[in-house]
Amino acid sequence: MTQVKFSVGRYLPDGAAAAYGIVRCAPDRRIMDDKRIMMPTPFEVRLNEQGETIVELEPTCERFAWIVTILPTCGEPFGRTVEVPDTTATMDYTDLLDTDPTTLVPPALTLGELMRVHWASSDDEAFAYSRTHPDELVLYQEEGA
Repeated sequence: MTQVKFSVGRYLPDGAAAAYGIVRCAPDRRIMDDKRIMMPTPFEVRLNEQGETIVELEPTCERFAWIVTILPTCGEPFGRTVEVPDTTATMDYTDLLDTDPTTLVPPALTLGELMRVHWASSDDEAFAYSRTHPDELVLYQEEGA
């Protein structure tokens, strides 16, 4: 299990203070766990007096994602769908990678252009092409390769 630290604050007229509320965590789908079906049922953990809590979450390992919702006592709830790495280090919630719940691929990998590749016939052509097209991957085959 990976430990995930949540730290939630709120603005006040004279500065910032701890936020009070609940963190709700749920897998985004059913998971097979050694012949046992784990249902996507949420569980909740209360933030402490400093607006913090640590939650142990199973690493997602590209099988599912965690839907995490922060429910403050004052203000609007907000949430994210995240992947949780398999690590012994405590992860900050803000450092977890967002993921698309349909594809389990981080949106950063699906937005924008796909990688463009150019095949060059020689190393000289590859060098010249890469100087004029710095955003493209240029490949060429070496002799004897």
